[in-house]
Amino acid sequence: MPSKFRAAAISAVLALAYVTGVAYYKDARLSQRSQEGLASLRDRHAKVQSLFQSSFYFFHEDQFLPGVLRVLADGQAPRLAGISILSASDAKGAVLFDSTARQKPAEPYAHPEILAPLASAAAKSSLEPIVYRNGYDVRILMPGTQVLTVYSFDGSDIRNRVLGALLVGLLVGLLLRWSLSGAWAARGWSGATGIFRRAWRRFWKLRLKFVLAIVLIDLFTAAVLFFSLVQLQTKEQTERIQRDSILFSQFSTAQVISNFTNFFYFYYNDRFIPEMKRIIASNENLVSLRVISKRTGAVLYDSERASLSFQPGGAVAAIPGTPGEVAGAAAEGEAAKVELTGEITGEIQEQLKTRDLATRFFRRGDESLLSIVSVHRNESQEPTFLVEYLFNFQTLERSIRAIRRQILLDLVPSLGLGLLVAIFFAQLLISPIRKLMAAVNRVSGGDYDVSVDIRRSDEIGELVGSFNGMTSELRKKQELRKYLSDSTYRRVMNASDSPSGTQKLGGSRVLATVLFSDIRNFVGHCE
Repeated sequence: MPSKFRAAAISAVLALAYVTGVAYYKDARLSQRSQEGLASLRDRHAKVQSLFQSSFYFFHEDQFLPGVLRVLADGQAPRLAGISILSASDAKGAVLFDSTARQKPAEPYAHPEILAPLASAAAKSSLEPIVYRNGYDVRILMPGTQVLTVYSFDGSDIRNRVLGALLVGLLVGLLLRWSLSGAWAARGWSGATGIFRRAWRRFWKLRLKFVLAIVLIDLFTAAVLFFSLVQLQTKEQTERIQRDSILFSQFSTAQVISNFTNFFYFYYNDRFIPEMKRIIASNENLVSLRVISKRTGAVLYDSERASLSFQPGGAVAAIPGTPGEVAGAAAEGEAAKVELTGEITGEIQEQLKTRDLATRFFRRGDESLLSIVSVHRNESQEPTFLVEYLFNFQTLERSIRAIRRQILLDLVPSLGLGLLVAIFFAQLLISPIRKLMAAVNRVSGGDYDVSVDIRRSDEIGELVGSFNGMTSELRKKQELRKYLSDSTYRRVMNASDSPSGTQKLGGSRVLATVLFSDIRNFVGHCE
């Protein structure tokens, strides 16, 4: 494959991988925004419902609109961008109120963006909260029997981050493309890489390697410790919330049934609803509760589905509940009754055969929930009602965030101490090596009168001892050269190391005959 096409293919793959990563980031942020929005609507939706019920038709400008504006400006995260109220009885989702218009419309008008979610809800026979997206904005449809409320959450911060990431990626890509272009590379690429290589060789020394190794070990240990502690704390906090929820359910069931029997039919709006809200507000994790007839298996009251205009004796549309999804509907003129499906009559009902309380974990969308069903018995100890409590893990998530933050704060000093220890040991290890390197450079320059004064019993000490022994021998040879001719010195230096060699450095023992002779009157003859 030609180099030009290969470079284009690599660039396309890298660009596609980057864009895919940004898309995953966008989806993750929008999913997180959806979860945060669902959690924040617990109080906001109740306020909007109360405002609609009390002042929408008769005190719209004086009470309803200012109240909605206060909800929009409450500063709670995530920030609300708009609130729309639609008629639940209109198949087209006619808009009764839109906060962006800041006024009550003269006539209800169709809301085309809500048609698809409404059709999906009708197909599922579900009136659970529906999360859908409009670009970067997250919208949550809170159902009801009379009105539907749509909450829009601003996603401009997510849009800005995504666009910023794409812009940075584009600039980096253009810079890389320019830096790798043939003309620039021909002029300066080799020089730039040479500078980089020299700088890398200068800094990538043993000290840096040692420090980085210690830091990586510290980071790995800290990560294992962090995730282990978070997992342990999550398990403990989950068990604690489950215990507290079970105790709350056991002690609240009698009060719930007492309020139901005394106020449901005759003081619904005046006493029953406030009492139910008080019980739900007394536990931070309690999302909703339901009162179910044990004899008929019908939902008599569901706090999540309580209509603003509902009165006992009126018809109620079929609304699936949470852990025991419900189906069917009540006929006109009868009390609100919805048949239970197999989730309660199956798993939970099986538990209720042997005890008066059953629990079950399940997920609704992206939220983990705990369902606790408590049996209420009359004076004859006969089961009459089931009270189903639905708990989320809002306090768990908040506690885990605090625990993570505290663990990180505790680990930061440890990591700093580990870095200091790494630097200390690197200095302890590298300092004698640097001294030894300086001595070696002097020896290579011909200076044999050098000695490294390091007294250690480890391998570095042995290395220093060997070096000092070597320099001592080199000094002796240098002194020997002063008294020998060059040829003799070279012969001694090049002496054979064979055991039988006569030139072995240091001499050898041989059996020899030495003859001393003289010529008589040699001097006279010479004269």
